[in-house]
Amino acid sequence: MQDPKKFAGGDFAGLQDKLKFIGEMGFTIVSIGPVFATEKYDGSMLTSYSTIERHFGTSKEFQSVVEAYKAKNM
Repeated sequence: MQDPKKFAGGDFAGLQDKLKFIGEMGFTIVSIGPVFATEKYDGSMLTSYSTIERHFGTSKEFQSVVEAYKAKNM
């Protein structure tokens, strides 16, 4: 957070870990920003629409998150 040029934010594992907590708060939708490779920490300068940003995790982890949230009707 101290260096605006460094990556800041969570990852797919964190979304997986927080699934129960988010559900208990009553949310039925979760919005995440761009997941694709980017030049800037905030995801505003995508460099690929086919490569997952490495800081978030792998495409397999992303698919797992999507499936887990779908299973909870989110």
